[in-house]
Amino acid sequence: MSVQGKSWSRRWGRKIVLPSWIVPAALVIVVAGCGGSSGDDVTAAKAHAPAPCRTGGRIAPHVADPPASWASGPGPAIALSCSGDGVDPGAAIVGYPLPGEGSCVTAYSSSLGEAFGELCEPTGTGWTSQCERAGCVHYFSHQKASTVLVGPVPGNVSSVWASINGKQVLEGVALASVHGKLMRAIGSKEPFGFFTVYVPRCVEPEEVKVHLVAGGSKQIGLADEWDVEEAKCPAGHSGPASS
Repeated sequence: MSVQGKSWSRRWGRKIVLPSWIVPAALVIVVAGCGGSSGDDVTAAKAHAPAPCRTGGRIAPHVADPPASWASGPGPAIALSCSGDGVDPGAAIVGYPLPGEGSCVTAYSSSLGEAFGELCEPTGTGWTSQCERAGCVHYFSHQKASTVLVGPVPGNVSSVWASINGKQVLEGVALASVHGKLMRAIGSKEPFGFFTVYVPRCVEPEEVKVHLVAGGSKQIGLADEWDVEEAKCPAGHSGPASS
């Protein structure tokens, strides 16, 4: 598996924020045999099922083909946040240390089977230094059946929530709040947050807003939006809303 990344735009794009309470616990994916399979077949299928995602635990057993970069540093890549909602069960936010010093963070989608939006800070600081607002959308990608976006936020952000054309998204949004043990495990020198939004349909960048919350309930504004020109969604892309 490769990690998809995009460089920062001149204005660093827009950000999407979701409330922290939306982040659910990870689900264990159970692989069932098809009708008529023997008991041995079912046992073999279960043996190859990915391990459950556990915040703070090694992420490699949870991903079938983890990117080589996840094992490039002095310590293992770990799950900074695990998602168990119905839109993208098994999704995770992943962090890992760089050789020497510094760290990287990226998002992993179980539904898409890929990692994307990698952001690295060689000094382990300055996670939001390229954001004009408190946080920003660092990566955005959409196709006919999905839209993903991720970005960093300050360490004091307690939750994020997203909206599409003014309507709140209730699933597919997660925030990793990286402090203390998690921060030290990946080699970061300061607390920060990293959000991810997954929408199971094509959405234009300007339709999505990410809202930041601090102290549990104080709305502190929007993340910078994605401002790099993207190809438009295909005609007839509109699907059921993920809320």
